[in-house]
Amino acid sequence: MAKLQANGQLASWQDEVIAWYEREFEVPPEWDTSATNVQVTFGACGYETCVWLNGHPLPTIEGETTHSGEYTSFSFELPREYLQAVNRLTVRVTDTFDPDIPRGKQESHVYKRGGIWYHTISGPVRSIWIEPIERNRLRSRLSVVSNIEDQLVEFQVTVRVQDPGLYRLRFVVTAGEDEQPLAVKEVEVRLDSGEQRQHVALELPGAELWSPTNPHALSGSCSTHGPKWLCFTDCRLLRAAPH
Repeated sequence: MAKLQANGQLASWQDEVIAWYEREFEVPPEWDTSATNVQVTFGACGYETCVWLNGHPLPTIEGETTHSGEYTSFSFELPREYLQAVNRLTVRVTDTFDPDIPRGKQESHVYKRGGIWYHTISGPVRSIWIEPIERNRLRSRLSVVSNIEDQLVEFQVTVRVQDPGLYRLRFVVTAGEDEQPLAVKEVEVRLDSGEQRQHVALELPGAELWSPTNPHALSGSCSTHGPKWLCFTDCRLLRAAPH
């Protein structure tokens, strides 16, 4: 437990908590293919997280050497040149008592227990998992917005590729669980190595509006040659009624 000095302030070394975690794991042989990478994902971990694989520091997919934040997921691709028969994953998590950091249920020396009566926690606060992923893929960052005035449904997708070239994206909008599509669009995009955002609009003439008495939902999907990502939206028109 950190203690206050005579001046009422915490010593700098007492104002943070550092926790280390280490786990050994093996990569299944069926994951060892030229079209597959291995990825480890942290559902959430707070507050600052650094990760090493067999002693090598790893950047997140976004290129962070240290991930900051306690409420968002983040992932690491495991380079094949670092993988061994038995691998060691090392995790360093740093948390502080700084009241200016969003804490949720964390304790600080200013706001005791975050102001609510929950046990305080640090380190991984959600699941951590390892999985095989395709080298060229869609990430789980698919968003869709309906534009009623222009009768459009607008998709934003995140594509991550390691092999630059021409890729085909397929977008489909259906009414709820109906298998008959309302709109389909295929686009070809030339992608460089790395991660890119793509914006695509589909025309949706005569789309049925959502209302409390007719909760008409739309399902949107995007796919490449691999898995398909789904999302849901509807067409709502909000107006301020005069008094």
